[in-house]
Amino acid sequence: MFIQRVQFINYASPKTSCKKHTPSFKGYDNNNGHSINSLVDVLENGKHLSPPVLLNYNPNLTNKLMSLRTKHPVTIGVTGESASGKTTLTEIIKDFAFENNLSLSLINCDNYYNDLSYYYKQYGGYPQALLAGEDLESPKSFNLQQMKSDLDKLKNNETVRIPRYEFGTGISIPNFQEVKPTRILLIEGIIANNKLLQNNLNVYVDCSEKVQLQRAMKRAQERGANMDDTKAMWNIVKASAKKYITPLKKEADIILNGETIIYNFRQFLENILYIFKKQKF
Repeated sequence: MFIQRVQFINYASPKTSCKKHTPSFKGYDNNNGHSINSLVDVLENGKHLSPPVLLNYNPNLTNKLMSLRTKHPVTIGVTGESASGKTTLTEIIKDFAFENNLSLSLINCDNYYNDLSYYYKQYGGYPQALLAGEDLESPKSFNLQQMKSDLDKLKNNETVRIPRYEFGTGISIPNFQEVKPTRILLIEGIIANNKLLQNNLNVYVDCSEKVQLQRAMKRAQERGANMDDTKAMWNIVKASAKKYITPLKKEADIILNGETIIYNFRQFLENILYIFKKQKF
């Protein structure tokens, strides 16, 4: 077993009141008592849980999942709008992998931000720069070429050193942390499904605008942020998301529900693992 806890920043990590729970079943649908015998069963069960885990998936997803039987590391991108739930779900996947002795690394796209310290000096911080009209959530604000190069090396079973981005200063620190190749490379962030990265699997986390806003305002309140500034920044972030992130939903292999509960999501993961083990993935 090997799992790397790669340094990353939870800039907007949604919370849930649901208690963590490890299901005692494997390959079993608790809702209707039917056994889970195939990936199609798992996917369809995920759509019919309450609340659902899965909102939609590519009809070719099962074939794509089974094609991941390779000796090389595979990349899974997880993206979604701010406060959609993507960070929470990737954290659950990371913990699940650790508990089940799965070889996984979690890499956050935020660490591939370009050095934005100029904007911090100019405006006083990232939010202030956004409010001033700077488009810092564009893919151009990230070093995608470096990220592509690092992922390609990892997929070729090479060790890399990734950068770290400091949200407090906007400084990018190159070669900050060593990352070794693992069976699964889980990539989370707003550019995680960028076409340049050529992931083996692309996941999109969807959520209603109402819940997104509620989460964003709650976090801002907890940080003691100005509510008027938060609302203004939220409008900017949403406009940016519709331009750069939302279009990725139609190209995703799987669309997860960012409003599901931990128990249901863990059931979904348990059943996927059961099928993979059954079919000697």
